[in-house]
Amino acid sequence: MKMISVQQVSRIEAIDGPTGPITPQLFETIMAPARENRVRVLDAAALIEHNLETIIQHYFFGNISENDGRIRFQSLILSSDWCTFHVKRRLIMHIVNETNVLKGKTKNEFDSMLRKSISFRNAFVHGVFSSDGQRVKMAYFEGAPRSKILTDDYLLRVEEILNMCFAETYKLTFATGASKLSEHSAPPDPSNELDPRNWPEWPFDAN
Repeated sequence: MKMISVQQVSRIEAIDGPTGPITPQLFETIMAPARENRVRVLDAAALIEHNLETIIQHYFFGNISENDGRIRFQSLILSSDWCTFHVKRRLIMHIVNETNVLKGKTKNEFDSMLRKSISFRNAFVHGVFSSDGQRVKMAYFEGAPRSKILTDDYLLRVEEILNMCFAETYKLTFATGASKLSEHSAPPDPSNELDPRNWPEWPFDAN
């Protein structure tokens, strides 16, 4: 498969003082992991959104996958550009409140986790990367101009939140009856580490 070659926005910037010697090759080497992480954050967010869409569709149409209204709802509403991740989060929290599948602190922390995932997704998708030859900074807008140095600690936190959010939204498809597996599959095999139903309960700390 062809790898497309397009212009990529990134710049040299003195982050906490003068920059060191930077060659084009060094700059590309420093930027490559940041750009790959951008793609991975976007992929993770898409999987989380898919789980949310599954729950929303089930709430309105049940488990009838070939329902014409369900298909139109997916193509015209959930897949539209105005039905953003943020809008889907609000719909999910309405469903959670009405069905009472999550309660109290767990519900609040679940909402916080979704908000954080949206924040990471938007920052990585719309942010601009810069480097001083040693570190990479991501500048983005979230209510006001913001920036983050892409340290290993920060990226580990992004990884933890996105994996946590995928696992918990996937579990929620079962709790709400939205998963096609929920009515037809056997209970999860405890030896299958790839099934998120077997993943440990996360300490819902999304701060």
